[in-house]
Amino acid sequence: MKTSRILAFSILLATLSCGEKSGNDAPLLFVPDDLEVSLWASSPLFYNPTNMDVDAKGRVWLTEAVNYRDFRNADGHLVREAGDRIMILEDRDRDGKADTSQVFVQDEDLRSPLGIAVIGNQVVVSCSPNVIIYTDTDGDDLPDKKEVFLTGFGGRDHDHGLHAGQLGPDGKWYFITGNAGPHQVRDKGGWTLRSGSVYNEYTPYSKENLPSQVSDDGQVYTGGLIVRVNPDGSGMEVMAHNFRNAYEVFVDSFGNMWQSDNDDQTASCRTTWLMEGSNAGFFSEEGDRTWQADRRPGQTIAEAHWHQDDPGVLPVGDIYGAGSPTGMLRIEGDELGEAYRGLLLSADAGRNIIFGYHPRPEGAGYSLADR
Repeated sequence: MKTSRILAFSILLATLSCGEKSGNDAPLLFVPDDLEVSLWASSPLFYNPTNMDVDAKGRVWLTEAVNYRDFRNADGHLVREAGDRIMILEDRDRDGKADTSQVFVQDEDLRSPLGIAVIGNQVVVSCSPNVIIYTDTDGDDLPDKKEVFLTGFGGRDHDHGLHAGQLGPDGKWYFITGNAGPHQVRDKGGWTLRSGSVYNEYTPYSKENLPSQVSDDGQVYTGGLIVRVNPDGSGMEVMAHNFRNAYEVFVDSFGNMWQSDNDDQTASCRTTWLMEGSNAGFFSEEGDRTWQADRRPGQTIAEAHWHQDDPGVLPVGDIYGAGSPTGMLRIEGDELGEAYRGLLLSADAGRNIIFGYHPRPEGAGYSLADR
C-alpha cells in the first residue's frame, strides 16, 4: 500500500504538470537532478480526478468528480446523470504510459468522491456522507457487492467533506474529513461521533452546522477530524480534530500521523505531525468562534490562525504560506534511492509544488524545519 501510494503520488503530479512547455520552452515542473518525471496519463482516459491509488497489479484507480458542486449542462441536466465514476488505468504495453482505461463503477451515490483505497478485492471510496466499500469477488473488475461502511459525514458534494482513507500499520482504517459538518457518524458497535463548528460555506446540500456537539465518549470534537475504526466498522475513535480542511492523512509504519491543512486566504497553509488525541487549533475549543474572533493583541496572523497560544493546542508544524494542500506521503523505503529514505512529501496544488521534509525528533514530537 505505501509503495503504491508513492507511485500514485508521482503519477498524479506527472498527469497534472509534466510534458508541458511554457512560452519560453521551459518546463513547468522542476525536479532534483537525480529524478525524472514524465507524463503517464491524461484525458480522455479520465476526467477531473480527485484521488488515486495503485493496486497490486500496478494499475491506477481514480475517483472522478465531474458532477462537482452540482455542475450541470446548459440544458439543466447533470453532466453525468448516472453519477460519478471510479476508473482503472493501465499501461498494458509497458511503455511507461497508460494506454487503457475502464469504468469500475458508476454510481448515483458517487457525487464528487474525494478518496479511494484499493485493498485486495475491496475498493474503499470516500464520498460524503458515506464510506462505500465495493467488493469484486470474481476478479472481473466490476463490483459484485456494495456496502455503506460508515455514513453521516458532512460535506456532501463539498471539498471540505470526507477525504481519503488509509489502512494503518495496526490493521485499522484511518479516515480524514474537513470541517463541512455536521458530522454525525455511528459505528457498527453503536458508538456515535458528533462534530461541528460555525463553518457553513456554500454547497448545494448545506445543512446547519452546529458547534459544541458532544460525542458518546463525552468529548467535544470540532471541525475537521481523523477517525480510526476497526475493519468490521466497530471501535471508532477520534485521533485528532479541529482542522479546517486537511485533505489527506498519512500514517507511517511507526503509527505517526502526518497531514497538511488548508488556510482561508491568509497565507497560513501548514504541514503538521499529529499527536494522537490532539487539537489542531483552527477554531476555538468548542468550534463556536473563528480565529479572527479570538485573535489577541500582538499575535501574528499565523499564531492566531491556528490558536498557537491556547492551552492544549498542537504545535503548528511548518507554515509555508498561501496554497491548496492536497496530498501527503512519507517515503519509508528506497524506492527513490537511499537519499530520499524517510522523506515526507506534501503536495500543494495551488502552488504547483511538492514540499519535501526531513522530520527529526524534537521534544515529544517532530520538527519540520528541514525542508
